Amino acid sequence: MIQWLKQSTTLWIATKMLFSNRRKILSTTGWISLVGLILGVASLVVSMAVISGFESTLQKNISDVSGHIQIYKMNSEPQSTESLIERIKNIEPDIENLSRFFVTEAVLAHKGKLSGVFLQGVDEEKIGEVLNLKSRIKAGDFGLKTTADGLPQILIGKGIAKDFGLKPGDELRLVVPINTDLDVSQFQRRIGHFRVAGVLDLGKYDYDQRWMFTSLHAAQDLAEIGSRYSGFLLKLRHPQSAREASMRLSHNLGHDFRVRDWRDINENLFEAVKIEKVVIFFVIFVIVVAAAFNVASSLYINVVRSYPEIGILKALGVSQKKLARIFSIQGVLLGGLGCTLGLVFGFILCFGFTILENQFSILPASVYKVDRIEVQLRGIDLLSIAVATLLICYLATWAPARKAAQMTAVEGLRHD
Repeated sequence: MIQWLKQSTTLWIATKMLFSNRRKILSTTGWISLVGLILGVASLVVSMAVISGFESTLQKNISDVSGHIQIYKMNSEPQSTESLIERIKNIEPDIENLSRFFVTEAVLAHKGKLSGVFLQGVDEEKIGEVLNLKSRIKAGDFGLKTTADGLPQILIGKGIAKDFGLKPGDELRLVVPINTDLDVSQFQRRIGHFRVAGVLDLGKYDYDQRWMFTSLHAAQDLAEIGSRYSGFLLKLRHPQSAREASMRLSHNLGHDFRVRDWRDINENLFEAVKIEKVVIFFVIFVIVVAAAFNVASSLYINVVRSYPEIGILKALGVSQKKLARIFSIQGVLLGGLGCTLGLVFGFILCFGFTILENQFSILPASVYKVDRIEVQLRGIDLLSIAVATLLICYLATWAPARKAAQMTAVEGLRHD
């Protein structure tokens, strides 16, 4: 109880001296130092929110289109699909849903233009439970059935639609190379006609430029593979555990299967984002460090101007340790004020970034892979910013606090 009273008294004296001398300490230079601290903290908030948002947006875009885990069958020998599904579910109980798929390369030919694309056939009955394609429809409808004129429906990325001038209802042709029975080094072409059902915003530049989706049956017919398929797309209850789940599946399924999780698809990019996040934090944190020492310099000037008050406290028997703590608390209070205002200003800037992003295309998708970022404010990032800011402000106050503690009562009263 006594210790608590001592701590409360120290905090009260520090606060009283700070606000009684607010005109002294928050002079022009003091305000400039505080503004610098606010801008530094706000810059950290925005940069961490944008990078975290980029990472989570990229993850969501990949898992929406490719699932959390992909299992490829390396052995083309026929196997019972039901027994294989049961085996996969027994290995990984975290699986929420799974669906068969088939993917092949093809050439899109339309109005004299050619382009290589990936055609993915998906199980139309289960695909909505594994992939999140329906919410990414930009134009047209989400349909994979055969139309009245006998053409299977197809969904295309918005990049393909723009480059080829395609819209819902248009007919397109896909050419798939197929091995001949006599010579595997020779190919024969197989042409398929499809009806565009909808245009997808797949959220990733290379997906929008090259990916197309149709029913599994239509893709199998085009490639003439019968009932065979490439593998399974898996959706997990906990997406963040995809890496561990994929390792378990790979180990237990053996060499006849290749297992990839959503992170494997862009492993280098995710690793680069992780490194850049740390680098950017420390680079921008230099602004906070400089601002914190500017606040400390204002506090040092305040020590000189507070000689009479220091002399009185010394005469009343306040120890050097407690006096140093008083001025350290003042520095932390100023740092806390700057940190709080910086966090608020950072939130405002994040909101402004979102508005600017929605109104204008400020991210070139060909460079950043995505053309839109969902800004994400993570609690761990905000806590790290606040703790680091307050810590550097506390360390920066050592010099002025030590100066105040070493002053004698006579020296302080002499300036009264």
